[in-house]
Amino acid sequence: MQKGHLPQAITAWQHSLGKENVDSSGSALEAAGQATFSTLTSTYAIISPATTAEVQECVRIANQFKIPLYPISAGKNWGYGSKVAPEDAVLLSLKRMNRIVEFNKESAYITVEPGVTFADAHKFLEEQDSGLIAPSIGSVPEASLIGNAVERGIGKGQYGDRFQHACNMEIVLPTGECINTGFGHFAKAKSKNTYRWGVGPSLDGLFTQSNFGIVTKMTFWLLPKPGYFQSFFYRLNSENQLPGLIDALRTLRLEGTLTTTATISNDYRILAMKKQFPFARYSANNALPAEYVDEVRRKELGGAMWVGDDAILAATKQIGKARAKRVKKLLAPFVDKIIFFDDKRAGLFSALAAPIRWLTGINIKELLHFHYNSLYLGIPMFRQVAMCYFRKSKPAPEKMDLDDDKCGVIWVSPSVPFLGLEVTKTLHLLRLCYQEFGFEPNIGLNLMSERNIAFTAAIIYDREVPGHDAKAMACYEHMTKSLNAEGLIPYRLGIQSMKTGIMSDSEDYRQLLTRLKQTIDPNNILAPGRYGIGSILFSKANKLERAIAG
Repeated sequence: MQKGHLPQAITAWQHSLGKENVDSSGSALEAAGQATFSTLTSTYAIISPATTAEVQECVRIANQFKIPLYPISAGKNWGYGSKVAPEDAVLLSLKRMNRIVEFNKESAYITVEPGVTFADAHKFLEEQDSGLIAPSIGSVPEASLIGNAVERGIGKGQYGDRFQHACNMEIVLPTGECINTGFGHFAKAKSKNTYRWGVGPSLDGLFTQSNFGIVTKMTFWLLPKPGYFQSFFYRLNSENQLPGLIDALRTLRLEGTLTTTATISNDYRILAMKKQFPFARYSANNALPAEYVDEVRRKELGGAMWVGDDAILAATKQIGKARAKRVKKLLAPFVDKIIFFDDKRAGLFSALAAPIRWLTGINIKELLHFHYNSLYLGIPMFRQVAMCYFRKSKPAPEKMDLDDDKCGVIWVSPSVPFLGLEVTKTLHLLRLCYQEFGFEPNIGLNLMSERNIAFTAAIIYDREVPGHDAKAMACYEHMTKSLNAEGLIPYRLGIQSMKTGIMSDSEDYRQLLTRLKQTIDPNNILAPGRYGIGSILFSKANKLERAIAG
C-alpha cells in the first residue's frame, strides 16, 4: 500500500462521490474499527458509493493510488469481524446501494443491491401481497442479504442455504470491470434470474468467501407461503438421546419429510437467551457451575438439555398431517416431549397456557410467539442476538448493537457430517476447550442439508472486563486448532483466522488461489488478506512452513 498517496485518493473519491460520502473523521474511523473481539487493523477512511458505476470509479481510484479497499454491506458480521478488515484498508460501504432492482411474483425471485436487508425484503414482499416467504436469518433483520450470501451464511427455512438459492450476480472486479454470472452476461437472456449455471464455466462460487470481486447485485429465489404450516418443538432431557435423534432427523431429511434448515440449541444457549449471568452468586471469571444450570433447567426448561425447533411447510393439510405423523414416529424414541402447532392448535393451547405450564413446565406462550412469528415463514426476529448480552451487567436493549455495546462474541463454526456419532465427538471436544478457559459451552446445531450440520459454538463474554478479550481469543485459537486436528474444518472464518491464510493442506490449492488473485487483482487492492488470499502475512507464513519442512 502506498499510504503516502492516501490524501490524493481521498480527494479523488470526494470529487467522484461528493465530500459527504467520504468520511475520514476520527469518530467514524473509531466506530468502524469496533468488533465483538479485539482487532488490530486500521481503517483509513470510509467511502460510500450509491451505484455500480460509482463502485467502479472507486476501484479505479484505488488502483491508481495503490490503496486497498475492503467492501462491507450492512456491517453486521458480528462474531466474525463486524466491519473490520483483516488488513489495513479503506472501507467501501455499500449501504447506500439499497434498491430492490427487480421482483417477479410468478417466478418467485427478487433482485437486490448489497444495502437491502432482510427486514427490507420482508417489508417489500408483504407490501406487494406477494404470497412469498422472504429470506430469513437468526441474526438481526438489519443484516444484508448479499452480505450473508457471499459469506455462505446460514439462514432459516427451506432455502436456508442462501447461496444455493441465488443466481445472476453482478460483480465489479478489482480492476474496475463489471461482469454478470450465469446467463446475466447475455443482454437478452430470459433465464438469467431463473437458472443458476448459465452456459460455460460457472463463476459464482469464486466470489464468495474470497476477494476476487465486489458483488453489487444478486437475485434470490423465494418460496411460496405454504397452504398448511406446522411448527414443532422438542426437548431432550438426556444427551444420551442425541445421537439417535440426529440419525432420525437425517433420515427424515434424506427422504424429504423435513425440508428446512432447522436448529437444535443446548441448555446454555437457551439460558443465555432468557437470562443474565448471576453476578451476585458467582464470579464472572469462571463459567457457570453445573448446579446452577441444573437448577435453571429444572425450573424453566422442563429439564431440557437440548431444545429443537423445526417446521413443516405443505401444500395441503392432509400432506402436512401425514408428514407430522411420520416425524412423531421417528423422533418419539429420542425426545422427552414434542409439540406441534398449526393455527387451530395454537389457539387452543393459548387458552390453556397457564395450566399447561403448571403441569408440565412448558412455556406455551413463548412457543406460540415463535409459531406466529416464525423465521420459517420469513418473519424477522432476533431472539438469538440477545444471548450476546448474557455476560453484560444489563440485559439486551431494544435496539441492539453488539459493537457499540462492547459485547464479546466469537463464533466457532465447524462443519460436521450429519451423523449422531460425529456430533457427539464434536461436542465432547468443544466442551473440553470451553472448560479449559472458563466459558459456558453455548452451542447450536444448524441442520444445513440432508448430509451436513454446521455447529455454531459461541464464546460469549464482556469486552469491558480487563483480560477477557485475550482469554476469549486464546480459547478460540485452541478450539480451532483442536477441531482442525480432527478434520472438523469451519464452514466460514472470522477475520482473526485470515492472517494465517485459508486453511488448506494443499499447497497446489493455495497456489492456484494466489495465481487467480494476481490475475484478477494485479495491484492487490481488493480486501487483501480476506480468507488469506493476497495476504503478505500468508505468503510469509507459507515460505516459513516450506523452509521448516524442507
